[in-house]
Amino acid sequence: MKVRDVMTDRNQLQCVTTVSFLPEVAKKMKEADTGVIPVVDEQDKDKILGLITDRDITIRAVAEGIDLAKAKVQDFMSKNLDCVTSDLDTTQAAKEMASRQIKRLCVVDNGKLVGMLALGDLAEFASEQGEKALEGISHGAKFEQKK
Repeated sequence: MKVRDVMTDRNQLQCVTTVSFLPEVAKKMKEADTGVIPVVDEQDKDKILGLITDRDITIRAVAEGIDLAKAKVQDFMSKNLDCVTSDLDTTQAAKEMASRQIKRLCVVDNGKLVGMLALGDLAEFASEQGEKALEGISHGAKFEQKK
């Protein structure tokens, strides 16, 4: 099975730009029932620049006493992205998640955001790979395929 078969498609993702304000991001997170939103370029909405998470907002802004009404995404987003292509096998994607100890991957084809792959996507549609990735993330161990 390929990543494209289980990922959340770009058309289903809520996105923001670097100049969006944090309260707007939080509202989008609530509406979409998600803890992460891709940050895209203002002119090229398919070019991903980073991610903003509920943790970014809480730890980097709220806990620091920042005036949220004036706080822009560009100052709090995570810029180091973990990306894969949509044609990657889900088993390999699960290995990537486990080895990097992450819960989600940006899916990018030809420099364009085409979706997001979350651990929950793998667990829902490919339970074996999702369980193995979760095991690796939870235990801090790298995923190794059984021979």
